[in-house]
Amino acid sequence: MSSNLAGFSYIYNALKFDIPFAESIRSVIDVVDQFVLTECYSQDETWNLCMELKEKYPDKIVLLRHPWVSHFTEIADLANWTLAHIKSDIRYVMELQSDEVIHERDLDELHRVPEVMERTDTEAARWNYNHFVASPEIVFPFVYSSAVRIVDRQSSWRVVNDGVEFKPRNLTEEKVLNTNITVYHYGKMKDPGKAWAKEWDFQNLFKDIGFPDPKMQEMKSKIGSEYCDYLFLFQEALKEGKMTIFQGTHPKVMQDRIKLFMNSGWEQLRSKVDERLTLL
Repeated sequence: MSSNLAGFSYIYNALKFDIPFAESIRSVIDVVDQFVLTECYSQDETWNLCMELKEKYPDKIVLLRHPWVSHFTEIADLANWTLAHIKSDIRYVMELQSDEVIHERDLDELHRVPEVMERTDTEAARWNYNHFVASPEIVFPFVYSSAVRIVDRQSSWRVVNDGVEFKPRNLTEEKVLNTNITVYHYGKMKDPGKAWAKEWDFQNLFKDIGFPDPKMQEMKSKIGSEYCDYLFLFQEALKEGKMTIFQGTHPKVMQDRIKLFMNSGWEQLRSKVDERLTLL
């Protein structure tokens, strides 16, 4: 049955940066009519992995290529360019970034979102987040706890800034549907070496506004330039009790990756600098 919903995403250096983009797409592929993925001329084997994914879902996945961005504000342009390649007869579109996964328990609600939006005359839908930092056991209250990520293409909503959210020309919150869907964000749960490569590469897209972050520079001087310790970067949040132990279950599509992560010495992600940092 058609859901009248399409997903889209974009990916760059998935292997180099340890990004679970295949798991991300697999988590929603059964409830979308189409998924458009833009591969940004990666410097690793990401393109081959994208081709394997397309071969597995030939009737749903559309694979595109576009150069990667030179500044963080260009991510919105990349996202909207990708969105424009979704079939015109699909009315509702969903941005799912390449390190985000939807739990199988929320798929029924996701499938119903277009129908609910049409019935309630809403233009966009918001979902919630679990942000995982350093391990699958640590949840961090990142800079956003929810985001508008599903929109009606007949409205004026477009992806803005660094791709975190859709916004309309005139913000009308009464037109937003608040869902119970929770997205599992694994952007900061990765091998420390690959975490360094990803963070340093991305933060250098912000140079004109004061990045790389001073905390990143401090970590580089104390730990070195090949190891990213997120518990060091977020040690103030840890000391203030803002991080919590995750009590739920992870999506099925992430189970193998999480098992591999846990079996590969993930304890090394705990801070080398301040051993007093402990989770209570």
